[in-house]
Amino acid sequence: MPSIDLDIAMTSRKKHIVRCNLKRLRREKRVSVKALALRNVSHQTLLDMESGKVALPIRLAFQLANRLGAKRQELFKPLSQPPHRP
Repeated sequence: MPSIDLDIAMTSRKKHIVRCNLKRLRREKRVSVKALALRNVSHQTLLDMESGKVALPIRLAFQLANRLGAKRQELFKPLSQPPHRP
């Protein structure tokens, strides 16, 4: 199942990669794309976001997480660890 890797700036100096788990989370919750679509976001756009053709804006990701009844953290999985700060 393909997922989207996003660059998110965690600090001013380094970027850390996270994976968007929208498709996996949507399927686990047994929600169709059409049911998840918002007034301003079509089901086709959601499919394009799940496949990586279109970037998933953070604000929209948080709205979708809320609609799925999921925590924001569940939607994103880190692929790299942030640097340890003493």
